[in-house]
Amino acid sequence: MGAFFYDLPPNDTRSSAYGLLNGKLGWQTRRYEVYLWGRNLLDKRYTVRGFYFGDEPPDFPLRCTRN
Repeated sequence: MGAFFYDLPPNDTRSSAYGLLNGKLGWQTRRYEVYLWGRNLLDKRYTVRGFYFGDEPPDFPLRCTRN
């Protein structure tokens, strides 16, 4: 993953580039396939940007009403 800018101010806040180590080990014949696989095998944490939308019941956000 290449470096990217976060959208929160200040806009010059930038992430570091990183890579994940994924792996797959297995055995196969003409009739069967058996695999073990893993993601993020080095168990490192990286910052990502996510959004929360409070539209899941029963905790709907308070709504502003206009008069």
